[in-house]
Amino acid sequence: MLDDKRKYPRFDCQITSTFNVSEAPVKLAETTVRDISEGGVRFRSNHFIPVRNRLSFKVNIPKKKPIEALLKPAWITEIPRVGQYEIGAYFISLSQEDKNIIRNWMEIQPVSRLL
Repeated sequence: MLDDKRKYPRFDCQITSTFNVSEAPVKLAETTVRDISEGGVRFRSNHFIPVRNRLSFKVNIPKKKPIEALLKPAWITEIPRVGQYEIGAYFISLSQEDKNIIRNWMEIQPVSRLL
């Protein structure tokens, strides 16, 4: 069994969010965050996003204020036959207040959804 070296536990979710690539002209894309932690997110995109790019991301945590942060992709995987990419990204800038929002929201969710 491999050790998970993540600093923060991930939470399996389906959170509607938006992002745009910071280096590109403003073009907002909708996505669904598939898991989240205080360290980053995993989501899907219809477009390939190189890991060198930065993303302006808005995560709509249910019943909380939206979290706005800058992310950097750590990895990207093409999803065969779907025409989408799954992307794991980490927070470059995330306020302590927003970290607390994520942590507190995760704490009230069912334990079975922690990864």
